[in-house]
Amino acid sequence: MAAGVDGLPVLVFIGGLSAATGMMIVETIALSTMVSNQLVMPLLLRSRHLHRGQSGSLASRILGIRRIAILGILLLGYSYHALIGDAYSLVTIGLVSFAAVAQFTPALLIGLYWRSANRLGAGLGMTTGILIWAWTLLIPGFAQSGWLNADLLTQGPFGIDWLRPYALFGLEGWDIYTHSLFWSLSANIGLLVGASLFSRASPLEQTQAALFTEALHPRLDQSSLWRGHTLRGELRALLDRYLGTAATQRVFADHSPDDADDQSASTALVARAEQALAGALGNASARVLIDSVVRGEALDLDSILRILDTTSETLEMNRRLEQKSRELARIGQELREANDRLRELDRLKDEFVAMVSHELRTPLTSIRAFAEILRDNRELPEQRREHFLNVVVRESQRLSRLIEEILDLARLESGRLTLEPQRLDLVPLTHQALEAIHRLQEERGIALETAFEVDTAEVIGDPDRLEQVIINLIDNAGKFADAETPRVSLHLTRHKHGFRLAVADNGPGIDEAERERVFEKFHQLPHADVGTMRSRPRGSGLGLPISRGIVAHLGGRLWIEDAAELGGACLVMELPEAHPK
Repeated sequence: MAAGVDGLPVLVFIGGLSAATGMMIVETIALSTMVSNQLVMPLLLRSRHLHRGQSGSLASRILGIRRIAILGILLLGYSYHALIGDAYSLVTIGLVSFAAVAQFTPALLIGLYWRSANRLGAGLGMTTGILIWAWTLLIPGFAQSGWLNADLLTQGPFGIDWLRPYALFGLEGWDIYTHSLFWSLSANIGLLVGASLFSRASPLEQTQAALFTEALHPRLDQSSLWRGHTLRGELRALLDRYLGTAATQRVFADHSPDDADDQSASTALVARAEQALAGALGNASARVLIDSVVRGEALDLDSILRILDTTSETLEMNRRLEQKSRELARIGQELREANDRLRELDRLKDEFVAMVSHELRTPLTSIRAFAEILRDNRELPEQRREHFLNVVVRESQRLSRLIEEILDLARLESGRLTLEPQRLDLVPLTHQALEAIHRLQEERGIALETAFEVDTAEVIGDPDRLEQVIINLIDNAGKFADAETPRVSLHLTRHKHGFRLAVADNGPGIDEAERERVFEKFHQLPHADVGTMRSRPRGSGLGLPISRGIVAHLGGRLWIEDAAELGGACLVMELPEAHPK
């Protein structure tokens, strides 16, 4: 208009008018069809005189019903506009309508996935939700239009402030649509779930719920809920009367069109006829009409329950079979893993037996050889005799340690390991263990570093067993230290409510995946320097499992982590502090 194009506003107006008119036409026709098919026709079809007449004679009646429904819908829309049209814009009216339709969502969605939802809960939830929606959105429109007292919005009914439509129960600061949806859907869902939990559904409701939750199940059996038979001629006459000749011929064309009208109609043909009637008149009307021509009775409640129970039992059986299949697959996987584990244990056992045999044979061979030398050479010099006797004693001690480790492992596994716990100071006990192993470390050329950050470290433990653990930790660190410049460090520190003793080495370290396996029986890590004399560590490989068992019996922990300073592995023992006397 500013540019002087007078025809453009007219075109815009015509376009908007056409869109609005088309929207009204589509909506009124759709709503009138719903009213006609789902509300009016099921009632009228129960009247006997409506079943008489020629082919298509009810078309005019159905058309008249729909025209009346269209007129009623238009009058209701105009009445709403006349009453509160000035208070709400078109967009606002749409939002109010969407908030009302949202009250059907909880029953639909929860019913799809929760079998325990029942009719009482759905009815109470939707009724309460719609009442709250009307109070928080619909009625305020009448107050804003002057049909009700405006004080209702600011002071609430009868001056009850917490019942104000736009601030229900004191909830303020939200826009009116969010506020209404929050309270209406909360009450809707709460009553649906609560009433369903505290009320007992009928057998029919329970079975229908089972089928509704499995509505899209691929194996759901759609059984026909009717009994008896009807003739093809009667079924054809029924379809002619309500659908017309052309539609009837299309229905019969797919189901043996050459059969005579005096023959019984098949179940598939009856079902197809019901579908055709449902498309024109709705499901409820189609059911009434089919029941009117089927000879015999419609299925009673017990028969329906039997059919639905059979389908429900089939679905439940399929669900259980799927669950059993998953369990069998899981058990099969566990069995395969257990079998692999048993094979690994069998391999480790063989290695352990071979290692123990070697470890036993070596000192026994030395003891026997030197004992025979001492027996056969009585005139040996005293110095050599003393040397041979020391070798015999040392090998006997080695043999004794190995046997003791095997016995300790057996006691741990059987739960018969005896400890004598008492209050002791970990600092002097650690010094005592260092003195016991110091000479062996010097012979191996290992530089041993110690650091004590506490003067006393009182714990509850068995002194002999704890000393055995400490010696074992230092000995293992020495075995895996660097071959050229081996270094081992020992640190005793306080940690929270206990004390930590960490023994680290400068070796290659232990991979994350192997750190728990080294505490398993029969498991032994090879040294990184493969091909050298140190490629296989000496000892039985039982020291760490025994040490962890002893520490666990004393209420502590033993694990492996990275050595921060030396770069290798670090064995950490943690024991709780003894309670004050």
